Amino acid sequence: MKIDGRQIAEDMYTNLAVRVGELQKNKGVTPHLAVILVGDNPSSLAYIRQKEKGAQKTGAKVTIIKFPQTATTEEILAKIKYLNGDKDIQGIIVQKPLPKQIDTEKIDQSVAPEKDIDGFNHESQYTLALPLAVLEILKYIYKQEKHDFSETTFIKWLRSQTVVISGKGPTGGGPTIEYFKKLGIETTLIDRKTSDPSSIFKDADIIIASTGYKNVLHAKDIKQGAILIGVGVYRGDDGKLHGDYDESEIAKIASYYTPTPGGVGPVNVACLINNLITATEICN
Repeated sequence: MKIDGRQIAEDMYTNLAVRVGELQKNKGVTPHLAVILVGDNPSSLAYIRQKEKGAQKTGAKVTIIKFPQTATTEEILAKIKYLNGDKDIQGIIVQKPLPKQIDTEKIDQSVAPEKDIDGFNHESQYTLALPLAVLEILKYIYKQEKHDFSETTFIKWLRSQTVVISGKGPTGGGPTIEYFKKLGIETTLIDRKTSDPSSIFKDADIIIASTGYKNVLHAKDIKQGAILIGVGVYRGDDGKLHGDYDESEIAKIASYYTPTPGGVGPVNVACLINNLITATEICN
């Protein structure tokens, strides 16, 4: 069954809009996200537009602050310092990737932890949106299979599954492994050093594919009824976005799978907006 990530996100936005309405009514506050963009990378612009659209669906605000491609680390740090002190801003995002001359680590650690809804600051209280999105999709699948839902039974079920994650990138597999570990969910990592990935894939109940390379995962590598969550994305020769597996190839084998696009991406944005609204609720 193909998972409709856009519909999951829309359901989330409905609930998030209620929370924004309560903030506006009871506190006189509208969640406000500041996004810093350096240069004019087309992919970055597309991602920011998605965040704007997501925020608009809830009633939240987004302000985009643009810097030229030649901007320095010091210039961006100065802007972040200002935004950290702006009481009308509850969330700050610095859109990646940044130009080579920018010290990305220094930038990430300069965002106030209480406003770092992306979760890159080591002191941030927020989890990176992508692991949250993976969990939301798995929660949706669990609800499809089970009539009675509770967070406790869901996590218990997840702990009973054999979960395999391919790739350990800093915005995909890596933080997902860490987040699952906090929840007491054991995972098995497949990376370039793994000698026999096929045998590990075949044993998995849930596969989170996050490498961003073509055909990393084939139908012959998965067992009947496995759940596939496609996190990795690459742009093919056709100019379109693709995931780690051929959807037409695995459709009859996987019990559930996410498409690219329209799978994890929309839910990821909704989880980010959820972090923004939570940040607003905490500081007000």
